[in-house]
Amino acid sequence: MIHNNPIRKYENILKAKKGVDGWRVQLMFKTKKEELKQLKIAFIKLYPEIPAYLEYEAPYYRIRVGNCRTKLEAIKIKSLISKNFPGAYPVPEIINFSQLEN
Repeated sequence: MIHNNPIRKYENILKAKKGVDGWRVQLMFKTKKEELKQLKIAFIKLYPEIPAYLEYEAPYYRIRVGNCRTKLEAIKIKSLISKNFPGAYPVPEIINFSQLEN
């Protein structure tokens, strides 16, 4: 049995992180949750196929969208939504395994 199996080691690292390194597109962040709830609803109506997340990381609430494995995928989403969300920008994110479609 090989003890230094790099694939198993990588799998263990991913389990510890609870996901894989990926990207999302951040629409906005604010200190008041209510303002962002409306923005999330508006986004879902315009782009129902793109997952949207309202997250809290003290002291801000933020809306991030997409589950991208690469920055290029996030840039494509940014381009797609830029007409309606001109201030959106790609951000690195840990993507939970259950949120990845393929």
